Amino acid sequence: MLGTLLLALTLLTPTAQESLDGTWEGTLASGGRDIRMVLHLSTTGETLGGAIDSPEQNAFGLAIADVVHDGDELSFRVPSTHGAWQGRIDQTSGRLVGTWKQRLSELELVLERVDVDPLVGTWEGLADFGSIQLRIVFHVGPREDGSLGASMVSPDQASGHIPTSAVVRDGDAVRIEIDAAAAKYEGVLAPDGARIEGHFSQAGARIALDLERAGAAPEASRPQTPLPPFPYRSVDVTYDNAAGGNRLAGTLTLPEGNGPFPAVLLITGSGQQDRNEELFGHKPFLVIADDLTRRGIAVLRVDDRRVGGSTGDVSNATSEDFATDVSAGIDFLLTRDDIRADRIGLLGHSEGGMIAPLVARSRDDVAFLVLLAGPGITGERILILQAELIARAGGAPEEAIATNRELQQGLFQALREEDDAGALRERIRRMLDELGVPDASAQVAQFATPWFQYFVRYDPVPVLREVHCPVLAVNGGLDLQVPPKENLAGIARALEEGGNTDFETREFAGLNHLFQHCESGAPTEYGKIEETFAPEVLDAVGRWIVARIGADE
Repeated sequence: MLGTLLLALTLLTPTAQESLDGTWEGTLASGGRDIRMVLHLSTTGETLGGAIDSPEQNAFGLAIADVVHDGDELSFRVPSTHGAWQGRIDQTSGRLVGTWKQRLSELELVLERVDVDPLVGTWEGLADFGSIQLRIVFHVGPREDGSLGASMVSPDQASGHIPTSAVVRDGDAVRIEIDAAAAKYEGVLAPDGARIEGHFSQAGARIALDLERAGAAPEASRPQTPLPPFPYRSVDVTYDNAAGGNRLAGTLTLPEGNGPFPAVLLITGSGQQDRNEELFGHKPFLVIADDLTRRGIAVLRVDDRRVGGSTGDVSNATSEDFATDVSAGIDFLLTRDDIRADRIGLLGHSEGGMIAPLVARSRDDVAFLVLLAGPGITGERILILQAELIARAGGAPEEAIATNRELQQGLFQALREEDDAGALRERIRRMLDELGVPDASAQVAQFATPWFQYFVRYDPVPVLREVHCPVLAVNGGLDLQVPPKENLAGIARALEEGGNTDFETREFAGLNHLFQHCESGAPTEYGKIEETFAPEVLDAVGRWIVARIGADE
């Protein structure tokens, strides 16, 4: 979050009819330093909205809300910073004169209109990643030295803004580099300045992505997202993972009282996720943490490596490396007097349900596991089933599904037989070229990553056989990413073979991979559904945990 926020704005002697649309700039004196902010206002229909940049704080595109423009009066809020501006239009100078209020501070802030580079503003486009389409948004703003800065966000995956490394416009050629995500965007600005045609590149993949100017997007309805006041405490924490050489940041929610409390550490699914596991505006881990903490259980949820406040290597990391992050989280909880050392459990979703058993196998102080859509069969088999189910749900013909299955099997065979990354990439490239697959760089890059190779080869059965703590494994009946029947059966069989007698598996009808009530289970439905997490699963998980650790609801 930004500490102190400043805004900027200018106006040429407006009348009631004159538009406030445009870019405005000003400086806020705070704590002995000047902080510059840039405000972008735009009108959609009859609604005035926009976003704010704080370039020197590397923050761009912070949405404003509750904009009120009544005659000479203007006010708005910035929800992400808990700040607000209220003032009036000075008819003599054309400026906006007012006060910025944030927490306990009230500071004068005067705003003036400015001319800016045609790239300044918010740009949005839709990138097609095959089974799912994701919005990519760039917020571009001017820096004090005249250069451009920006942040990138994929709102369908998370709300966190990723700072860019460079923003360059050479005539109509545009290049945005995002080192933090090992990505870049290259395109051509249209003559009217309203569109950029280009490509988004990441990890060797090159995906068509055309951007158009956009205002601040309205927030999707997510009625389950918990809102304050909360009947519990929330503490931001950081700790180190000595084994991985990285630092982790998260939020620990604690029931009222002194404790000590039983605790659950939440583990996100694949891809880099924030502590709420946010996707399409949904925050399932926030919903789960809220429910469990109200039941008397402390909950630690953590940003993945290189997300939010966490650091660490991602490009060369596998699930085993991420397991050391989880183990470090347990070690952190063990240092706290308000946590019961003998009542710390793990709850993992998707890949998190694969990582949790890896941790439990290696240490005897894990009190229980909850596996939400965790794997019970090999990664290779999951990916083949997943591709078939998603393609079929999307209406693909059976002939095309069979062809894709044969291609996958050939690629996975190459992965099993080639240990050298360079040889593997070349073999995959030849196979795809022979099949006439266009622009195969994405597939080649994906298959060559250590994480993907580890996942494809991973068999959860030997690991689950060594898990002897209580286990609850649940799946949605319409989960197309981790099919329920095969995976729940695999988990149960492995636990039985290892002699574990305290486990339960449950399939919930009508739920998808995110545990939402749905129609088909296809990933394309995730963002369209208002529900974040099925209440019946929340209740089942909460009751099961309480029954095993003795927390008071």
